[in-house]
Amino acid sequence: AANLDPAMFEGYIMLDDTPATNSIRMTVETMPALDPAFRFLSRSSLAYRLSMTARFSPVREAHAHAVHRTLLRKVLCQIVRHRKDKRQHLTSVRFVLSDGRQFNLRLDQADYTGRAYSIQIPNRNLVRAIRKLSRRFPDLEFVDIGAHVGLFSRIAAEYGASVMSFEAHPETFGILADNLAGLEGKAAWKHVAVSDGAAETLVLFEQPLNKGGSSVVGTAWDTRFTVSTTTVDRELTGDRLRLIKIDVEGAENLVLAGARATIHAGRSVFYLETRAANLDPAMFEGYIMLDDTLAEIREFSTPFRTQDIWVVPRGLFADAAAFREMIAG
Repeated sequence: AANLDPAMFEGYIMLDDTPATNSIRMTVETMPALDPAFRFLSRSSLAYRLSMTARFSPVREAHAHAVHRTLLRKVLCQIVRHRKDKRQHLTSVRFVLSDGRQFNLRLDQADYTGRAYSIQIPNRNLVRAIRKLSRRFPDLEFVDIGAHVGLFSRIAAEYGASVMSFEAHPETFGILADNLAGLEGKAAWKHVAVSDGAAETLVLFEQPLNKGGSSVVGTAWDTRFTVSTTTVDRELTGDRLRLIKIDVEGAENLVLAGARATIHAGRSVFYLETRAANLDPAMFEGYIMLDDTLAEIREFSTPFRTQDIWVVPRGLFADAAAFREMIAG
């Protein structure tokens, strides 16, 4: 609702996606008041996020919504039930990768992202890239910015990559540290927000029901934390090959602004959970940009074209087809 201009709809009634008849007040500040339980989280948008296959086609997206409707209802009901006493509900979940490798992660079942991870491993192309790049480049370093509880960090460690993980939310970082314990010397983890370096601290706002959606930009939720900051260029040294995952809920450009030297070096493959229209293609001269179907992006003005973006240096892969073949092969 906060993305819309109510003046454009004079003479209209505006409602949310619940059966209620109350109209929506059109400010970010009043949005949390709509959701003492879980109405704040749109069921349709949750289904969209839960489905890792339906991104562009309305037919595929509608099918994914139908497939996940019952599952999604159960997920939300379980999250709300667990949240009643305001405590973490940690369970150990075993993950089995396609080649049989296994590991356990502690997940907070009162958190949407934690509950979703209990159901399936998302972002399959990212998992494939971790596996293929770690085989092709034995000295690969996986940099996990917005690591949450460390699912992808742990996958990278299982495939032999060294790992550096960053998580800003204090409670989530505690779970991350537990999940990576025992990997000292192979993995490092820091409780900081990765940013542009303009400020030593930032305020992190916690999204209701979903700590994985917490952000340092564009939010006005009640629960907030002050966190120290760092930059990519400050943390990463040397010219080793890196796969850098950036999932920071709208703060991607802040992270990239502090990564100019790393980008210029041309030795990192970037995976960003953002939209192409949010990026400045001039920042990535000498790179190929692909969407989450691994098709090359040539048009940057469409705001909802894709959720996940690959940025690949041409010095490592000649064209989009070469990178796609590496992932799919």
